[in-house]
Amino acid sequence: MHLEHSFAKRIGFAFILFSISMVLEPTYLVAQHVKRDTLTVQLSPIIVTASRTPMMKRDVPATITFIPMQEVRSLGSLNVLDAVARVTPGVFITERGVLGFGIGSTAAGRVNIRGVGENPNTGVLVLIDGRPNFAGLFGHPLPDAYAALDVDHVEVLRGPASVLYGSNALGGVVNIITRKSPAKPLTLRADAQYGSYNTQSYSLHAGVRRGNFEAVGAALRNQTDGHRPNSSFRQTNASLNIGYMITDVMKLRADGYTAAFTVYDPGPETKPVVNGWYDVKRSGIALTLENNFHSVAGSMMLFLNYGEHKIYDGFHSFDRLFGLILYETARLIEGNEVSFGFDVKRYGGTASNEKSNKNFGSHYITEWAPYVHLDQLFGSQFIFSAGARLEHNSVYGGEFVPAFGLTYHPFRQTSLKLSAAKGFRDPTIRELYLFPAPTPTLKAERLWNYEIGIEQFLARWLDAEGSVFYGEGDNLIRQEGIFPNVTLRNSGHFIHRGAEISVHAFPVSSLSIRVSASFLNPGNETQANPKRKLGVVVGYSYSGVDAMVDIQHVAGLYGQDFSQTPLKSCTLVDARLQLRVMDYLSCAISARNLLNTAYEVIAGYPMPGRVLMGELTMEL
Repeated sequence: MHLEHSFAKRIGFAFILFSISMVLEPTYLVAQHVKRDTLTVQLSPIIVTASRTPMMKRDVPATITFIPMQEVRSLGSLNVLDAVARVTPGVFITERGVLGFGIGSTAAGRVNIRGVGENPNTGVLVLIDGRPNFAGLFGHPLPDAYAALDVDHVEVLRGPASVLYGSNALGGVVNIITRKSPAKPLTLRADAQYGSYNTQSYSLHAGVRRGNFEAVGAALRNQTDGHRPNSSFRQTNASLNIGYMITDVMKLRADGYTAAFTVYDPGPETKPVVNGWYDVKRSGIALTLENNFHSVAGSMMLFLNYGEHKIYDGFHSFDRLFGLILYETARLIEGNEVSFGFDVKRYGGTASNEKSNKNFGSHYITEWAPYVHLDQLFGSQFIFSAGARLEHNSVYGGEFVPAFGLTYHPFRQTSLKLSAAKGFRDPTIRELYLFPAPTPTLKAERLWNYEIGIEQFLARWLDAEGSVFYGEGDNLIRQEGIFPNVTLRNSGHFIHRGAEISVHAFPVSSLSIRVSASFLNPGNETQANPKRKLGVVVGYSYSGVDAMVDIQHVAGLYGQDFSQTPLKSCTLVDARLQLRVMDYLSCAISARNLLNTAYEVIAGYPMPGRVLMGELTMEL
């Protein structure tokens, strides 16, 4: 009853916001794109994460950040998650070095959305083209697998998305949409970067389009000696995406990736590690059949993720994740769209410790679920959304997952949004059966999120959106004690609440300004959940010159839960300047932490000072 009462209060507040917004009546009609010299701005992009089918972002009640690959490159990000953290309010990602996130409980690359993420990260689901991507035994993604290769764009849904994606989408999802078709019949691009701490990056991208056939491929090599002793990193990634149009309404697609990396964890300064290496290999393949008829569209996808992990302490594992995703969307009545889907996943693997001769055995879990999602237009102003999922887990049985939303357009340039969604996470195989304290009695984590939002095109050059949210749940899985005396247990009741603001402006030709701010009260879950986060990214593009300045401010950050181990507030400045020398050749110089600020994101792991990189790009 407490949840229902909280939601009722927030509905009342929503209608107050509606009334205030009625006094705003700009004359701008929302468009898909605005072209201003060399800078293209997407005002209300088409997104797929909120419903699995293409919808305009302004029509979706969920809060979503859209990040095009052009922006990832302009930030100089070598990893997709780095760009996500820098431009998305309410999202914080831990780091500990120049390159390489690593794995394990002290690893960087922990993705927290609105206070949910956990350590290691199991509360935020990473998707590749809508399919889950996580290690089968551990239930968490491997951030170093997400190099900025042939990515088209990234969609970050903030808030529970379990109605479409099941377990692990407790706090939200990061959906990496790959590039599937080259812009020209033949494209080639080669990049080379070199900089501080012997940091190097080399990549090759190619694409071909001929008749009904298209293919995009890429390969990448990153490495660094690291800014601390014993903190080096080596990485090799490759991807390939092939598509063939069978008929006008049927398309067959095959794609795959492989990632191999070795990362060294130097340990905290107070207890350094000399040879703390992690050797990881990850791969994935998928086969997709898409259909797009006049009133019905959907797809069938078979996929497999698998990997091998070796760790300096003797741990060795093989894991895999098999899956089938079916969904079909019908548009049989004007103003109505209904999607029916069915997911099945089987994941797990084998693990042992070769030094201690301990065999953890073989463990697998099967999950399957039907779901339905509805969008209904009432008149020309209201869009009602609802969804329901019935999840079945071979260990935990059934879980009913509903979600509701309402989008109201009082004017064509204004979107007012209400949503309520449930998220959940079943314990992972590691938590149940492996280490550090196998606990088969753990309960599933659950969260209800209530949200009010507004998106407003204030002028032809300014788009602003904001949201307030209230998340209430139970049973977050906590690790307590110091190894080997470690226990896992479910926490009690928790509440997260906060507000987020995002503004995107392009006041003059070729100038873009993106401002994001978030304010969070994470309750006791204070580790890696800053109370205040501000980001300002200014980009300028004119006559072959591209410049970027990125300012990030973080305050109220702690190294542990329960407000323990406070970390110093910091303001970081990054910059990048790129010059097109010829039609096919450009060069760039970038600086991370330009002001040489001393700071930590993980307690005991000082981050690098100023990092300079030079870059050369050839493109045909």
